[in-house]
Amino acid sequence: MVAETSAASSSSVDGAPTKWHQFAPCKPARNRSRNSHLTAMRIPPILMLFGAMALSAAAAVADPFARPSGALRLLGGLFAAGGLAVAASGVAAFRRQRTTVDPRYPERATTLVAEGVYRWTRNPMYVGFVTIAAGAAVALGSPLALLGPGVLTAYLDRVQIPAEEMALRARFGAPFESYARTVNRWVGGRRSTRTDVV
Repeated sequence: MVAETSAASSSSVDGAPTKWHQFAPCKPARNRSRNSHLTAMRIPPILMLFGAMALSAAAAVADPFARPSGALRLLGGLFAAGGLAVAASGVAAFRRQRTTVDPRYPERATTLVAEGVYRWTRNPMYVGFVTIAAGAAVALGSPLALLGPGVLTAYLDRVQIPAEEMALRARFGAPFESYARTVNRWVGGRRSTRTDVV
């Protein structure tokens, strides 16, 4: 889930300086079959999280080395709370810019969000989901329970996020390319001191 910005940019539309948050979507890409494939991805991300947690629970039940404890439950709860806070901050940034938070329909995106938590990660909601899943796995006290957040991370990184970013490139063009070069997919903050990104 990537979003928008109130930061100024030296880019322009039709030769006129503008800001990223003022960019209108680009015209649809000519490759309609590719766009159709992208918009066909209809799995709600929250279901991916629940699926990862269910996988962790099942793995913990089958794990003879599972050793749940009060300390691990507390640690897992802290991880989950932190992940929830990160995901909520991502949703709040979308709400402030009044654009869709549902990645299943990239054609509904009206703004490229790059403010707030999006200055440090392109996908705070997914970072939050993975952290929540990891917290649940830790709370179960089972090494095998880590399979849940592992599978979730792999799916998001290899399938979900690339598809979303392909759609955002088709929709927003150069502004998204500039943003993607500046901020990491997962975490790591700004990778550039470009003067057109502040």
